[in-house]
Amino acid sequence: MSVIVEKTFIVPGYQLAAKHWQRSGIPTIALHGWLDNAATFDLLAPLLPACDLLSLDLAGHGRSDHKPLGTHYYLVDHVIDVMNVADAMGWQQFTLLGHSMGAAIAGLVAAALPDRVQQLILIDGLGPLSSPPEKAAHLLKESVAQAIAHHTKKMPHYVEISDAVRARAEGLNKLTLAAAEMLCQRGLKSLPEGGYTWSTDPRLRHTSAMRFTEPQVLNLLSEIQCRCLLVQAKDSIFNDFSETGFAERIQQLREVVHHIAPGSHHLHLEAEHVAHVAELINQWI
Repeated sequence: MSVIVEKTFIVPGYQLAAKHWQRSGIPTIALHGWLDNAATFDLLAPLLPACDLLSLDLAGHGRSDHKPLGTHYYLVDHVIDVMNVADAMGWQQFTLLGHSMGAAIAGLVAAALPDRVQQLILIDGLGPLSSPPEKAAHLLKESVAQAIAHHTKKMPHYVEISDAVRARAEGLNKLTLAAAEMLCQRGLKSLPEGGYTWSTDPRLRHTSAMRFTEPQVLNLLSEIQCRCLLVQAKDSIFNDFSETGFAERIQQLREVVHHIAPGSHHLHLEAEHVAHVAELINQWI
């Protein structure tokens, strides 16, 4: 039996929010994907009774603060936030559960601090997106242009929550309406003039000024010491990438169990597939 409580953590410069399925079990920090929030684990967390599970709203997402103006959302900065949260929880060693971008961050934490991370549970993600060296100038130009134009952009306005739910379901990574509704419950804010918009910091949509190269990603993955479970979606958005890159990435891990499970990129948030994802995790744990 778990008790669900909301938590906040003060880290340098801002405050992070989290949803804690509090119970006797393995200390586990859960990390959501890009533009999602802690609610992404609302269906999965109750099915993982062995985990004392803290689902974090990463900076700029959900109910966490936006980073101060003039700062950036670099992937590696989330590593420090995760460690600050673990320290605040008093967890010297812990498990990381990550989906998509959250899986990439989890791998970076494990590579940077192998003595702290006991095991990794990765859902449809393994390592950060990479870019070839010859794309460096293009990325920089695009990122700078977006930063300059940022103040001219207006946030979308939705009259009803159902309008936002439909927009989220039809976005970049397709979602069922039920899954989109769960994310929207934590990912919207009311507007003074009425209606709703996203609580997510719009700067998160900016192109990264620089990315790891694939050899750098492989090196980082090779530094992970703990055991890993990778649950890859059969209809993943990464399928094209994984045919050329995931196989080599998996080879860098010292101890890994790899499953390809039915469902799309958010299979852990799909009612028809979440029980299977939970079964794979529970058996592995």
